[in-house]
Amino acid sequence: FSTRLVVREISDRLSSLRDNCSANLSDALQRMTQGDLTVQVTPVTPPITDFSRDELGQVAVRADVTRTQEIERMLEEPYRRWGRLDVLFNNAGVIRVQPLLEVTEAEWDRVLNVTLTSVMRATRAALRYFREVPHGGGIVNNASVLGWRAQHLQSHYAAAKAGVMALTRCSAIEAVEF
Repeated sequence: FSTRLVVREISDRLSSLRDNCSANLSDALQRMTQGDLTVQVTPVTPPITDFSRDELGQVAVRADVTRTQEIERMLEEPYRRWGRLDVLFNNAGVIRVQPLLEVTEAEWDRVLNVTLTSVMRATRAALRYFREVPHGGGIVNNASVLGWRAQHLQSHYAAAKAGVMALTRCSAIEAVEF
């Protein structure tokens, strides 16, 4: 029973983070970190690293999410620092608004690698960890309404986010036993 309350509280905090990120990242992260929840922010740009260190007093790990080894290193950090990993929040994504006829194969690959394949890499690494520990864990994958709704000039991003939605459903079925 108490585990469910903790999971619900973390879920509520993650929902708050997701809903408020674009409007006010500082407020959302501060609300999320109230109480016993410890946050590891993995930035892609130095200003977020500085923000998390200065504002939250937590750890930031810079990682290239297109590289499996860096994702594994990123997910080892909370275990090294705090002895456990409880929740993974996948939020990587890139977008370049352009017509499909102008999307090069390299751009298509870049968008899908960051926006979808990185989610698979991190989910896989976290599931390997959660499978082995008695406390289990949770994964939140941030998708987009574009995963199911068409929008002009965003074919590659929409395809990646639809993939995130499908990956989330399928991996949840596989992970239900642990």
